[in-house]
Order: sequence, then structure tokens, then C-alpha cells
Amino acid sequence: MIFFTDIDNTLIFSKKRSPENSICVEYKDGQPLSFMTEKSIELYNELCEKITVIPVTTRSTEQFMRIEYIKNSHYAIVSNGAKLFVNGVEDKEWTNYYNSCVENCIPVFEKCRNTLKKTFPLCNVRMADNIFLYSRFDDNSHTAFEILSDLCKNDNVNISESHGKIYVIPSEIGKGNAIKRFIEKYSFTDKTISAGDSLMDLDMLLSTDYSIAVYGELSEKLKNHKNTTVINSPVVSDKILEKVMNFSL
Repeated sequence: MIFFTDIDNTLIFSKKRSPENSICVEYKDGQPLSFMTEKSIELYNELCEKITVIPVTTRSTEQFMRIEYIKNSHYAIVSNGAKLFVNGVEDKEWTNYYNSCVENCIPVFEKCRNTLKKTFPLCNVRMADNIFLYSRFDDNSHTAFEILSDLCKNDNVNISESHGKIYVIPSEIGKGNAIKRFIEKYSFTDKTISAGDSLMDLDMLLSTDYSIAVYGELSEKLKNHKNTTVINSPVVSDKILEKVMNFSL
């Protein structure tokens, strides 16, 4: 079995959203940033010994490498699918596959950057791994999403809104496409399962044999999908990993 899993708000959480007595698994500039329950750490490590576990995240390479435990997986797919790491080493062939679609979107990125800076002068617009553009807005995220969606309706990009951030990503780059490429690349025939919490995980969840969704914005989209379990629990990560463990037995 292969388990493809989102990370943020699926396995790890901010201090505000994490259960009591969680363990810090990510520091930035010396400050604690993300947390994971002790049980989840144990289950994750146990799963890595039993099946193929692959983190699939929108995080950039630098952001992903900050996380303890999760980065120990044999494979990792980061930058929303545009980069593959094998034993911590970037697969250059995989990255080069997406270079042309990223280059074609550079004018769109600049258009979006200029529009956001003009409309929201205080926003900090960034590029992740020189692959896609993103910015945090929190309360203004939906307004920014609507502006960019209208601006880019004829461009070859996807505009996404998730947890107060806006993303402008080349349409060829996505978690679902990455999973399909990965399976083809390694000729895997194993059963697949995935887990995620946001609409940016939807294509991934629909591309595996079975999926686990965190209760919330995905619930309506997946309510009629017979091979999906929706988890609504104070300790989401524990329940997800327990579910995958049961499948692997």
C-alpha cells in the first residue's frame, strides 16, 4: 500500500490548533511553529516501516525540510507536486519536467504580483521554489481570491485559497497529477490511499483508491464519493493514521 498524505492541518498543526502536550516538530528562526501528537509520531514511524508513506505538500523545499519526523520518509513530493525527493535528494528529471510550464507562467505571476501589491499594499507576495506565487491575507483572502480569479480566467493557472493564503499555480502542477506521475514513474501496482484537509488536496484525494478527508471544506465535495472517509475529531492526525494502519493490516 502507498499512503500519500498532506502535512499541514492533516498531520501537523500550529500551537493554537494542536492538542495539549503535542510535540514541536518545526522551528523557524528558533521559534516553535508546528506541532504533532506523540501518538501521531509513533504511528507515522510505524507506518513508514510497514508501507510506502509519501508526504505530498504545497510547502517549498525549505519549508518542508524544517519539519522533523515527516522528512524522514523515503519519498517526498513538495511544491504542490513540482518537486520529488528520494532519500532527501531532489530528482532533477522530475523538476525539469515542469520547467516549461513554469516559464510560460512568469508573465502571469508578474501580473498577479502587481495587482496584489496595488490592491493590498502591505501584502508580502512570494515565490515558492520559483514555481508558484503565494501570499498570506487572512481576513482579505477571499477578496484577493476573487480578484485574481477574474484577472487570470483566461490564463493557464489555478487560483486557490487555503487557510488565509492565496496561491497562483501553473495548471499542470497539482497533487493529483504528481501522484499519477509518481505511480507511472515507479510502475507501482499497490493500492493507494490519501489524506488531506483542503480543496487544494481534492485532486489528490480523487486520484487514489481510497481517501481520508478532514471535516470541513472538503466534506461537501466528497459526500457522494463512496471510497472516502471524513474525519471529524479533536485529534485528527491520530484518527487518520489509525485508519491507514487498519488498512495496512
